[in-house]
Amino acid sequence: MVIYMKICIVTMFSLCVINITLFAQKYTGIVYDGGTMKPIPYVNIGVVGKDVGTVSDSSGIYSINIASQLTNDTIRFSFIGYESKEFLVSDFIKSDGKVMLVQQPIELKEIFVSTGTMTEKLLGNKGMSYMSAGFSDVEKGYECGPLLLIKKRAFLKGCELYLVGKKYLNTAKFRINIYKQNGDDYSNILQSPFYINLDSLPKTDSDSYYVDFTQIESKGIYVSGNTLVTIEYIEDITGGKMFLRAGFLGAPTVCRKTSQGKWQKYNISVGIRVQAQVEK
Repeated sequence: MVIYMKICIVTMFSLCVINITLFAQKYTGIVYDGGTMKPIPYVNIGVVGKDVGTVSDSSGIYSINIASQLTNDTIRFSFIGYESKEFLVSDFIKSDGKVMLVQQPIELKEIFVSTGTMTEKLLGNKGMSYMSAGFSDVEKGYECGPLLLIKKRAFLKGCELYLVGKKYLNTAKFRINIYKQNGDDYSNILQSPFYINLDSLPKTDSDSYYVDFTQIESKGIYVSGNTLVTIEYIEDITGGKMFLRAGFLGAPTVCRKTSQGKWQKYNISVGIRVQAQVEK
C-alpha cells in the first residue's frame, strides 16, 4: 500500500514481496457449483499466505500465474456460501483447472437481545482531502478497509466510501466484505456476496458514495467485537489504481494484495466511514 500527500509522493509503507511471477506459468480453468453445475462468478482464488491470486470472472473463468517454487504450497478456492476447496499446488497444476464448490448449509442467525442502550456512532474515518492511500497496481482480489474496534455489539447500517481518482473506478465492480477479527486472521460473516458499482450508488457529497447495508439486513448487519469492513476490487479497473482518502487519526487499516494473501495492518486510516448503532 502506498500513501500520497499533496504534490509530493511519499512511500510510507508497501507490501514488499519478491516478484515470484517473473518466471511463473499461467494456469486457467473454471469454477462450478457442484450441485447445479453452473459457473460461479467472482470466486477468490490464491496461494494461501502468498501475494499470488486472482478472482474468477462473471462466467466463473479464471487465470492465475504460479511460479515453480510454490509447488509445495496450497492453493485455495473460496466463495461466500460455499465450502472452500484446497489443493497442493503440485496437484493443481497437473489438473484440468475445473473446480467444483459445494454449498454450505445456511446457518441460523444469532438472535440479538440488547441489555443496554444503543447509540448512533460514526466508525472509521473520512480521511483528509490532501492525503490518499491504496494500491497503485491493482489486480483482482485487492482489498482494504478500517478495523472497527467494537467493544460490545453493533448494527452496521451503511458506509461512506471516500474514493480518489473516481474516473478510473466508475466502470469497476467491487465487493463489500465484513469480517470478524480472530487474532491475526479474519472470517467473513456475510451469508451472500454484496456487489457494488460506483455509478449506481448515491453520493453523499462530491467526494463520497453511500453503501446501504440495510439492503442485506433490514436492521443493518449485526456484529460483535472487532470488525473489518473492506472494499474489494473484482472486475475492470481501466486505470489500474485504487485509492481512498486517508488520515492518521481513526481506525487502523487492514488490507491484502491478493485473494488468499496475508493480511497486513497499518496505522493509517483509509476513507471508509461506517454508520452504526453501537451498544453501550
